[in-house]
Amino acid sequence: MAELVFRDLGFERNNGKIRVNFLRLFYTYLEESSLEKIAPFEVSKNSIKFDNVSENTARRKLDFLLANAFKTLKNRLNNKKTVYIHQSSGIPLTGTNYFGLIDRGTNIIEVKPITSCNISCIFCSVDEGPTRAAAILMRT
Repeated sequence: MAELVFRDLGFERNNGKIRVNFLRLFYTYLEESSLEKIAPFEVSKNSIKFDNVSENTARRKLDFLLANAFKTLKNRLNNKKTVYIHQSSGIPLTGTNYFGLIDRGTNIIEVKPITSCNISCIFCSVDEGPTRAAAILMRT
């Protein structure tokens, strides 16, 4: 039996699919049938157990499924499509106003680990809904 335990991923069954929660803020789905092709399995909060398969084989095959599933990653705050950018994605983490490290030539460096925000500050470029428009109207 191979038990794969994750710190940043959570799993739960949902109508023939497995919902994969990533960093408690993002989610995607895996088809149960895809996981059954690896081996019979069980999911719990932060792990998947596969029967009759080595841990190395299970991890390699699950990593492949997760890489494909992350193409349809969504944000839990607004259910919008999310692109997961990491050090191996080939996308630079500096030089953009939407995420990463932002240096505007002041004594502050902004660190934006995600592009989604539920605060809706009036000076920010992140727009998550009507609360931002209401804040702008209140200020004028």
